[in-house]
Amino acid sequence: MKGKQALLQKVIMEKNKQFDNIIKYSMAGDIKYLEKIEEFYREINDLDMELKDGMFANILEDFDACISGSREITVSNILNLYGKLYSVVENIDGELSNGVYKKCKSNQVEISSKKSIEKILIIDDDILFLKMIEENLEKRGYNTILCSNPFEAIKCLNEENISLVVLDMILPGIDGFKMTKIIRDIDPILPIIIISSKNDLETKINVLKIGADDYITKPINMEEFYARIDRTLDRTTNYNALSIKDGLTGVYTKEYFWERAKEKMALYNRNKETFSIAFVDIDDFKTVNDNLGHLVGDKILKCFARILKNTLRSTDLIFRFGGDEFIIIFPETREMEAKLVLERFNRTKRCSKCGNEQCITVTNVNFSAGITEIKSAEDTVEKMIGRADKALYDAKGNGGNGIFIYEEKISYGYF
Repeated sequence: MKGKQALLQKVIMEKNKQFDNIIKYSMAGDIKYLEKIEEFYREINDLDMELKDGMFANILEDFDACISGSREITVSNILNLYGKLYSVVENIDGELSNGVYKKCKSNQVEISSKKSIEKILIIDDDILFLKMIEENLEKRGYNTILCSNPFEAIKCLNEENISLVVLDMILPGIDGFKMTKIIRDIDPILPIIIISSKNDLETKINVLKIGADDYITKPINMEEFYARIDRTLDRTTNYNALSIKDGLTGVYTKEYFWERAKEKMALYNRNKETFSIAFVDIDDFKTVNDNLGHLVGDKILKCFARILKNTLRSTDLIFRFGGDEFIIIFPETREMEAKLVLERFNRTKRCSKCGNEQCITVTNVNFSAGITEIKSAEDTVEKMIGRADKALYDAKGNGGNGIFIYEEKISYGYF
């Protein structure tokens, strides 16, 4: 079972790399990109033979059959083959996750719930083409918005939460180049795929220069279209994940805290769903940096954040607020319950993955924390932070190594 899962994960993890190779071959015609694609299929074939499972039987023969004297036909064939391969992977991977494995036909496609959440705006003045695209995409589980008027599309971009724009190069009153610039002014990072009947290299390069993320030619091969949409959405998801995660510790950023805290505030105002926040600060961390160096300090921060995340509940959210300060949101949790969670963390924190006996581990690191919960509909995130910060200050002022609830007596605060 583990070997099968590893094989499937390899196909999934290689997805973007293989599409990059296909697109580079499509644009440049350099055979080295074909060789990289062939190497990928050879690895899949070898792994499949080791498992003696036959999930991807004849995959090399199928790849060889894709190669044609025409670059365009070769690219189309390879994309179709990968589409079939990935459909098998999605089905089997989903069933393995549920502890069930069955042989799946290549045309059985698992529709991801993520697709139905993300909105794809399709802009084209050809109504029949729009309907055809809508029908095909919705069969695959995508959520589409159709627009034949580019100026109505601009209104839609300002009003809807769009995940991807698919844009025809020729539109009434405006071309794809100008439309792309307008979209970029509205949202600098919104992914754009341009569709055109032109297939020359100069047009493709100019499209990418103006800020489009991808380019596809008419008549559209639907398997290629699905592949490019998935690839573009995957890239955006990865970018968004990176933009909200702290680069050192892997927990969420301070900037992302405000978004999530305001969500919790809205839930309280709507449903009286209480929540608490905690300010956490490592005691005497400056001394660690001064005496042992910042590299050791960074390692302690990473270990501290990892163990804190592993100890807290899956619904609790951790953010790095700066330096050695962290802030935690405890959804549906009163302040005393949050205090018990942090006390459990302090009792059980162990650094077990450093692999370095000389490391100053978090087992020997103390921290202080200040906690508060939402008080009323008139409360604000800023006020909550102020109260938690005051409680943290009190904990530090009483020698550190304590968890204080705002306005709590000192006798309740020590570990």
